[in-house]
Amino acid sequence: MDEDHDDEAEKEIACRHLLLCRTIWFTGDLDDGFSLGRLVVHLRPQEHRFPFICETRLFLFCQLYGDPGEYTARIELIPITMGEDGEQVEGEHTPFGPWLIPLYGQEFVESFAFPLYKLPFGSPGIYEFRLVFDELPDWWAAERVEVKE
Repeated sequence: MDEDHDDEAEKEIACRHLLLCRTIWFTGDLDDGFSLGRLVVHLRPQEHRFPFICETRLFLFCQLYGDPGEYTARIELIPITMGEDGEQVEGEHTPFGPWLIPLYGQEFVESFAFPLYKLPFGSPGIYEFRLVFDELPDWWAAERVEVKE
């Protein structure tokens, strides 16, 4: 088996927080970190018509820790519906990114804010923002929001 593949399979990352917000501040002082503003729990189109493209810039903020290395992060936007049998059904994944992010080691929590523009919403309902890494194909963290009429 390929040795590089073994190293990638053994890497681990944990996500402490994954939040969607409208505003992020960073003072430039590494000790202050990020400040988040206007956390998003639901969105609504201004003209109450679907489909719509959210033109407002949003951020997906996360705090990560784990094995050191550079990782390629991506965000997927996924509509979630319930099937006739009561099972959760995922719609088409809309990708954003990639972003190259460094992690420095198990004991350090790193904060990242991914800017998101022109988010497409086909209908009212639940949407999931999923953080994924190219290097960890079976790993992901998710944040859900409701899109209302």
